[in-house]
Amino acid sequence: MPQLCRFCGFEKPLVKAHIIAKCLLKPLMSPVGPLRSISKDVSTFPNRRHTGVYDRQILCAECDSSFSPWEEYTAKLLCQTAPAYYKTARDGFYIIPEYDYAKLKLCLLSILCQNLYSALSHNDMNRVRCIISACLVLLRS
Repeated sequence: MPQLCRFCGFEKPLVKAHIIAKCLLKPLMSPVGPLRSISKDVSTFPNRRHTGVYDRQILCAECDSSFSPWEEYTAKLLCQTAPAYYKTARDGFYIIPEYDYAKLKLCLLSILCQNLYSALSHNDMNRVRCIISACLVLLRS
């Protein structure tokens, strides 16, 4: 059933759109089991997240797939290129002398846009923030 795509504005069938692409979550996956989302709220129990947080009401397939080149570039940059500069890391930060600023920026903006457009509950969005924080910690280690 066609619905309004929040990105292109056309009436199209919407897809299961990951707020943070699976390729960016892969380094956080454990062979022991799926990701777990936790909350500061003691009444909330940890949830298993096999593929991260997604929303079925924001993007059509064409718009969702348009982010893929930027997401794949960013995943390769952060998970393969950055660790190669480990020996030159200062204060826990990598210095990558050459990268495609436009692709990196567009990837991060696509994540922010999907967060903005998403109708997920407050708890789900907190989980997204936790995943982003975990990515930052992983990059600094």
